[in-house]
Amino acid sequence: MSKQSDLLREVAEVVAGARNKNYGPPSVNLDQRTAELWQTYLAVKNNNRHQQSGLLISHISGIDVCNMMILLKMARIMEDWQHKDNYADIAGYAAAAWEIADDFVDRII
Repeated sequence: MSKQSDLLREVAEVVAGARNKNYGPPSVNLDQRTAELWQTYLAVKNNNRHQQSGLLISHISGIDVCNMMILLKMARIMEDWQHKDNYADIAGYAAAAWEIADDFVDRII
């Protein structure tokens, strides 16, 4: 086995097992809860700062949440590239984004 295979197997075990059990599926935890919390936070921030910055956030999806979490992990890797969990988390967020996208396609077909 390669180190890549080992890491992906670990990610698959966590994503399909403990993470879903502890936090719910990505469609609930990321696409509903986290996206709604981030959207509410940014809406309040927009109302407080719109006059100054002109920044408006209209909608955040679960896929946006995954992508931004991947960016957070990438920022951590840029600082210190030696922590395996950051790479595992990136793979996990990518898998979660795909699950949300695939669920969405299933709902509209």
